[in-house]
Amino acid sequence: MANPKVQVPWEPVDWLLETIGAIALVFLIFYPFLYFGQLPEEILMHFNGRGEADGYSGKAGIWGLVAIALGTYLLLWYINKSPHLFKNNQVKITAENAFQQYQLSTRMIRITNVVMISFFAFIVYEIIQIGLGRQETLPSIVSYTFLAALVLIPVGYLIVNWRRYKP
Repeated sequence: MANPKVQVPWEPVDWLLETIGAIALVFLIFYPFLYFGQLPEEILMHFNGRGEADGYSGKAGIWGLVAIALGTYLLLWYINKSPHLFKNNQVKITAENAFQQYQLSTRMIRITNVVMISFFAFIVYEIIQIGLGRQETLPSIVSYTFLAALVLIPVGYLIVNWRRYKP
């Protein structure tokens, strides 16, 4: 049986998340355009856990990161438009709980998308800074913080809010 279709209007927090995501996305796309001509032909593109460079690429490799981030962002944004098609719900979706469950699921995806696109924007920014000679390594503590946030914030949000919406 198919999940019920229920329209979930955006609340102010949803608008805020989408705005932050859009700003990070615009930065991610336009920042490389600003500095691409100033980058050396070969730039550091891969870093170990301590933030030390251990791989190089041509400067056009920066666009690969942008493409991956843009593709992921747009895919999550598109998927989020049809919560009735989500298959991994933790509770059985009924007409009575569909609104709350869809709101919870779509917001979790929105949070994931914002953290993910912000992480990619940060990485692209740092790679360009290193390429321009303004710094030598990637700050590993910040990278770990973003990666932890990518997992902990959406999952934490979901766990805290499931209790409110359980039937």
